[in-house]
Amino acid sequence: MNIAEALDRNKIFFPDRDAIVYGRKTWSYRRFWEDANRAANALVSLGVRRGDKVCLFLTNGPEFLL
Repeated sequence: MNIAEALDRNKIFFPDRDAIVYGRKTWSYRRFWEDANRAANALVSLGVRRGDKVCLFLTNGPEFLL
């Protein structure tokens, strides 16, 4: 099972449980899945395809996980 499969599974079985806790911010599995999907779809709309390399320039934080 890879990370995407685990997130899909947890979104189904534990949608309202905390997936990420960062200080006072929390993301449920459902919200994490929705945000990750939104980020993936944004990359696709920009022309990114499977096998392409993408560079992330982010500070340490929960957004990096998306």
